Amino acid sequence: ALLTETSLVEVSFEIVDGDLVEVPEDIAAALERDQFTAFKWDCLTPGMKRGFLHQINQAKTPETRSKRIGKLMEKLSA
Repeated sequence: ALLTETSLVEVSFEIVDGDLVEVPEDIAAALERDQFTAFKWDCLTPGMKRGFLHQINQAKTPETRSKRIGKLMEKLSA
């Protein structure tokens, strides 16, 4: 069946917790190594966490990703 301009479609949405931020395992492991850094991470807003994660997840190589995780840990420990 083809859709046309007058076709009716059914759309559903699932509301998710806007404050939920899924942290990849490698970043979670880095945070677990230092209680103070983990505490500072927990104090960040969800938007700030997503911003940091976006930057890290955009890395094209594992080496770059590792460097970015290290920089995040440095920022949080300051």
